[in-house]
Amino acid sequence: MGLPIDQFVAATNVNNVVPDFLNGAKFEAISSVATISNSMDVGNPSNFPRLLALYGGDEKALRN
Repeated sequence: MGLPIDQFVAATNVNNVVPDFLNGAKFEAISSVATISNSMDVGNPSNFPRLLALYGGDEKALRN
C-alpha cells in the first residue's frame, strides 16, 4: 500500500496458541487466560482458519 515498513514486530501473552503453532506445535484451541492485555486474551482465534485457508490448508507453508 506504499507504506515503507522495514520490519514487523508481533507480541503475545500467555494466550499463545498461534505462536506455539508457528513454532511447530499442533493448533489446539485453549480456554483464554485473563491478563492485563485483555485484547490479546484469545485462546481460539476466530481468524486462524481463514489465515490457514489463505495457504490452502498447508500448515508448513503458513509456518514458513
